Formats: sequence, C-alpha cells, structure tokens
Amino acid sequence: MDKQNYGMAAVLMHWLAVLFIVAVFPLALWMGDLEKGPEKAQVLVWHQSVGLMILALVVLRLVWRGVYGAPQHAISGLLDKLAAVVQIALYGFMVLVPIVGWMTLSAGGHPVTFFGWFSLPDLLNHNHTLHETLGDVHQFLAYTFLALIAVHIAGALKHHFIMHDDVMARMMPWLKTRK
Repeated sequence: MDKQNYGMAAVLMHWLAVLFIVAVFPLALWMGDLEKGPEKAQVLVWHQSVGLMILALVVLRLVWRGVYGAPQHAISGLLDKLAAVVQIALYGFMVLVPIVGWMTLSAGGHPVTFFGWFSLPDLLNHNHTLHETLGDVHQFLAYTFLALIAVHIAGALKHHFIMHDDVMARMMPWLKTRK
C-alpha cells in the first residue's frame, strides 16, 4: 500500500465484507417471514454464520489496518470529519451487530453455530425477556448500520461524480484514476 491507496488485501477484505453484508440482510428478512420450523432454523444458522464471518473479517481488517495503516488524507472540513466518524462507526457496527445477535441467541437458548460445524459458547444465560429486548436492539442496530452504509456510499459517489477526485478509486482499483 502506498500513502494514497489501499493495498490489495485491504481492498479484498472491504469487498468481502460488502458481500457478507449483502447476504446477511436478505437472510434476516427471509427468516422473519418464515414460520417456526426446520426451514427457519436452517436460515437462522446461515444468518448467524454469515454474521460471524462479518465479525471475524472486521477483526482481521482492524488488525491489518493496525499493522499496515490506511491511506493518509487531510481531514480539513466538516464533511471530512463526518466521513471519519462514519468510517469508525461502520467498523463499530460490524463488531456490535454480530455480538448483539450472538447475545440474542444465547439469551433465547438457541445454539450459536458456524454452519453447524461447531458451536460457540453462550454469552448469556437463557432469559426470554432479555432475548426479546436484545432482538429488538439487534434489529435497530442493523437498520442503523444500513443507514450508515447509505451515507458511506453517498459520500463515495459524491467524491467520484461531484468532486471528481480519486477517493472512490482507492477501494475500486479498476476505476481509472483521474490524474
């Protein structure tokens, strides 16, 4: 990685996270439409497994970023500061949403498995009231996360189509640079 661009590993982790996030939300919506039974249980396993992949990937990304850094750019105006806050919040939500989902399942007495291959330990004891509350919190955080993603995408599009700079090309190396 040079001082202006992300390295290929960071770009791949970014787009892999996008893929997982694009997968996890439809699974949640599909699961919500199903009656209790084996099909819903299977979709829950897929949803929680993809959520765990998001959690593992964001931890890897944060370690990678800590070791290799990120491109430097001047933070000058209010929008630059907002972009930095949104980026930090995106990382936070990629950690928080899966952990609250894990807590929700634990409180509901549901096993947390990774595609049924192995189970993770419960984070909480079985508590139906807490399960219901955490489910609502998980859903609220997920929709807030989607709103932040929309802000992030809008910022990238603003840079590309209005400001005509190379900010978006840092995560999309297939775009032609404008220099």
